[in-house]
Amino acid sequence: MTKTDKMLARKDGRVGYVIFNNPERHNAVSLDMWAATSRILEGFAADNEVRVVVLTGAGGKAFVSGADISKFESERATLEATRHYNATVEKAYAGIQQFTKPTIAMIRGYCIGGGLGLAVCCD
Repeated sequence: MTKTDKMLARKDGRVGYVIFNNPERHNAVSLDMWAATSRILEGFAADNEVRVVVLTGAGGKAFVSGADISKFESERATLEATRHYNATVEKAYAGIQQFTKPTIAMIRGYCIGGGLGLAVCCD
């Protein structure tokens, strides 16, 4: 379901989990992770067994610490790349806000910048 090992999708009964898996950077989110978030949500939306989706961070120290700024030089190097990055983030946020099943932000530890944006998008 994802194209990066930095995002995990897990199902436990009727609960789907979207797991930000970048604990060495306090779950800072890269472009690939934003795109994978949308793909995971689309999968859970189509799964009739999933009744609720929980977003959480791996490692126990952070939910999401925001954007992975170490990737900005490559992911936002041009105006077009920046527009693509911003559109990908907005798609992920909209996917959570408009999700037809309840969404929960399970926050443990840091929740900064884009992490706060994710949390606010949840129910």
